[in-house]
Amino acid sequence: MTLPAYLAALHHTWLVEAPDRRWRDDPGSLVFFDISGFTPLTERLASRGKIGAEELTDVLGAVFGQLLGAADRFGGDTLKFGGDAVLLGFLGDDHEARACAAAWAMQQVMRGTRRLKTSIGTVALRASCGVASGPIHAFLAGSVFDELVVGGPTTTSALTMEAAAHAGEILVAPSTAAALPVGVLGSPAGAGGRPLLGAPPASETALQRPLAEPERPGLQPSLAPYLLHGAEGEHRQAAVAFLQYRGLDEFLAAHGPDSTATALGELLSTVQDVCVRREVTIIGTDCDRGSGKVV
Repeated sequence: MTLPAYLAALHHTWLVEAPDRRWRDDPGSLVFFDISGFTPLTERLASRGKIGAEELTDVLGAVFGQLLGAADRFGGDTLKFGGDAVLLGFLGDDHEARACAAAWAMQQVMRGTRRLKTSIGTVALRASCGVASGPIHAFLAGSVFDELVVGGPTTTSALTMEAAAHAGEILVAPSTAAALPVGVLGSPAGAGGRPLLGAPPASETALQRPLAEPERPGLQPSLAPYLLHGAEGEHRQAAVAFLQYRGLDEFLAAHGPDSTATALGELLSTVQDVCVRREVTIIGTDCDRGSGKVV
């Protein structure tokens, strides 16, 4: 396995085909899928030390392996992974239907985790999900490596739908609902979204990646030895920091993507330079409603 395997397909392709391009806004759909129940599971397994860490790694791998496998059938690209939540991108023809079919398939996977047996007892995992369609704004930013930053109104809409969805529910934004058959949608609900009642007809498709490796790295180079040679799951004492930036959607609307790319480039370059100098590991960036964060 090579390092690009740890990048989103969009990120990998972008770095190979157009590394000097700093932003893009491809039409597509986003699925934000958030699992509840992992935090208490993590806390309880942490008390068991290395054995608990190994079990947690196995549980996470099994659950997310099935979830991402279901999304992969419909061309879902894992853009961001934040512990117990994942942001998936769908580009190309019929992206709305494929995104919703993937979300539905993922919720079917979650049915098997409602009574998950572990060494510390039976745990119930549930998930809420939001889907939105429109321009997917993405940026490459940084001086040490080219981080993929995802944000903008479509991202905010997908996260807003998820926040309004109940456990086990998929809430679809109006931008996505307009492209779906009426029969798979429920009545308008929270945040103006509509619950998905079934999987819409959708074609299965495979993500395409270039064979070439990018010349510039897409993640912190110091992570390479761990990713290439593998590391066992373990619990460690550590200091974790979140640097949040706000006002992304407003800045994008007021100043356009060129200026937004420049501003994000300056921000991420500063963070990367300082972190490398202080031997701090950048895990990555994550998105939030109208904002984002560096972990």
